[in-house]
Amino acid sequence: VHLQSFRIEELTVDDQIRLFMYSDILLAVYGSEMVNALFMLPKSAVIEIDPPFWEDDQYKQYVTSLGLNHFLLPTTGPLSKVCQKRPDSFECYTKGTRDQNLTVSTQDTMILLWRARTVVLEQKYSMKLSL
Repeated sequence: VHLQSFRIEELTVDDQIRLFMYSDILLAVYGSEMVNALFMLPKSAVIEIDPPFWEDDQYKQYVTSLGLNHFLLPTTGPLSKVCQKRPDSFECYTKGTRDQNLTVSTQDTMILLWRARTVVLEQKYSMKLSL
């Protein structure tokens, strides 16, 4: 397994497309950069890191419609002041949950990466893996 980290906004458009075309697994925080999954080959995998308290499956629907495998990585973090005061407000939904610090378990991340790797090898490369 070869892991690389990139700051998408620092790459040219051509380099972004090339990067996603040759990526088997995308591990990304929920956000507009995930639209680049459009350039991934079918049967690749996307691991989405959602903010705590976030309940929106738009990127799951998006990536699965592209023929990609979707995994969700749970996170923890504090409830924002906006959401503490008005948990059912639109402001809480749009700003209070997304724009917060979050914590991701290293163990959970490694487990999901391994599961995604297994799915990609079996589905995309037709490899039979024995446990």
